[in-house]
Amino acid sequence: SGEYPKIVPATYIFYEGVAIRDLQDVVVKRRIHNELVLNLLEEGDFESADENYLQHCAEWWSESLYNDLREKAVKIKNERERIEAARFARELEARVAKQRSTDKLFVVSLLHEARFRDAESYYRQKCADWWPLEQFDESVRKSKLAKAQRIERAEAQRVVRANAETRDRVERALQQRKFAAADLEYQQNCSGWWPESDYQSLRANAWQLHVTEQRTALRAQMFQMLDHSDIDAAD
Repeated sequence: SGEYPKIVPATYIFYEGVAIRDLQDVVVKRRIHNELVLNLLEEGDFESADENYLQHCAEWWSESLYNDLREKAVKIKNERERIEAARFARELEARVAKQRSTDKLFVVSLLHEARFRDAESYYRQKCADWWPLEQFDESVRKSKLAKAQRIERAEAQRVVRANAETRDRVERALQQRKFAAADLEYQQNCSGWWPESDYQSLRANAWQLHVTEQRTALRAQMFQMLDHSDIDAAD
């Protein structure tokens, strides 16, 4: 016909009754609300997600699709919370176990030091709700027994040292030929643990040496006297 088609500006192009430029704005707004709702679901803020969905998305976002996404988000949140709760429980259990171990070691150290009243007081304050009383009492009994054994061993060692020192004095007296002093020391401090036969044997040996020494000294004196007599006779 010789007529050119009219050029319609973009602002006046329509699709299903909606201007193309307005339609683009709608798409952008829907994308924004869609991302907002998805973020809220991911964060576990389901109340806000539902509110935004109903206000801005319900007319174009399938409710069944939204509910599916929401249900998955709920499961993810529940699983995340379960894992976090389990981790927290493990950490709490570890802290409690560590503290209990520290408290028990402290009580045991008090028992080892024979501070039984302090140990019982600390036990009742810190340990009674998890450390059975019969087990604690058994620890106290063993600690008291161990203390008695330590005292007994220390006393036995002291007696051994004292007896060794006393015997050493007796033997020195015999070596110095102080028989009366040796006999007195033996009777007063040694007769209860040093067999008399052993002492008398040691004394007899010392006495025999003493007699031999006396005889040797006497002979030497006699020879010396004879020598002097011979010299005098020669003069």
